[in-house]
Amino acid sequence: MERKRKPSLDKSSLLQRFMLFGLLLGGGLLLAPQQGSAHALNDGYSMLTVTETGIEYDLYLPAPTMLMFDTDGDAHLTDEELTERKQELSDYLKKSLFVSSGGEALHYSMLGAAMNTQSDNPRVELNLLFSGQAELSHLRVEYSVLFDDYDSEHVSYIYLFDGEHSKMSLFDAKHRIYEYEREAALSPLGAMWKFGVLGVEHILKGIDHLLFLLVLLIATRGLGDMLRIITAFTVAHSITLLLTAFGHITAPVWVEAAIALSIAYVAVENLWLRTSRWRVAITFGFGLIHGMGFAGALIGIGIPAKHTIGSLIAFNMGVEAGQLALALVALPLLLQLRRRPFYPKLAIGISLAVLVIAIYWLIERISV
Repeated sequence: MERKRKPSLDKSSLLQRFMLFGLLLGGGLLLAPQQGSAHALNDGYSMLTVTETGIEYDLYLPAPTMLMFDTDGDAHLTDEELTERKQELSDYLKKSLFVSSGGEALHYSMLGAAMNTQSDNPRVELNLLFSGQAELSHLRVEYSVLFDDYDSEHVSYIYLFDGEHSKMSLFDAKHRIYEYEREAALSPLGAMWKFGVLGVEHILKGIDHLLFLLVLLIATRGLGDMLRIITAFTVAHSITLLLTAFGHITAPVWVEAAIALSIAYVAVENLWLRTSRWRVAITFGFGLIHGMGFAGALIGIGIPAKHTIGSLIAFNMGVEAGQLALALVALPLLLQLRRRPFYPKLAIGISLAVLVIAIYWLIERISV
């Protein structure tokens, strides 16, 4: 009687993997250009530097939507035109940009206006100052620049710097208010504790990362495979989290869509291919992408300038602690379920459900 050979990954199976990944990626990219190009010319930036009694506000607005200040009508703004119409420009901003501290409006003034052509898309650079009489506390920025009269698709990315604290957010037509509560300076241990807790919270709330691990683990052959996959994911996302947070690499704008794609790929692979031989390598590769997603969340929280290294290490340790806690619950349960005759059908059902969720996320994130 001829013994059945264990499944192996031959050339055709490897080709299937590439075709599968290419199919998912290609479908996403077909949708991506329509949305990505729509916003490129509309993007602006709000750079806020907080001082004890004021905010230095450097506002960058897309030049194509500022042509109402083009004096000679040649569709090309110049420094001279902005200087000539500085008062008119200042009056417009005064009506559409308000900053308050503790409920008290800060005094507005425009310090300068000039063209900024350092990027592919020229922008108008406006140097503003919002000042008060007392030390700043709870800050509130109300932003309606361009939305209602010139460009409803305008987006302004917020970068706020307050000593050792930094924050990121954005303004768009639906999100016109940004609030920031100033904090007392953290001690080194206080910063590590805070970011360790944030790391735990992020992995527990990061359902996309958890679903990625789930669809990987349900197709494994035993405890050894499970531990290798968790280790590969941990090492990979730790590398890119630290490199991205330190600024050595830049997370691409499509990283969140790629995370959804990674989940969809593994879910489909669970239905199609019957070997986990390459799962560790696949996990490591996708783990690098997930690490950039972790870094994006960390940057959004704001990394203390004085305790950068400790905060990054603590955040990553928090992520690992949360992941370990979940693994201690999930692994014994999965090992018990594997002994049940219905487990193969259960694994297929879970993979199908996760695939639907991942495709929804992919479309949603590409459309942003």
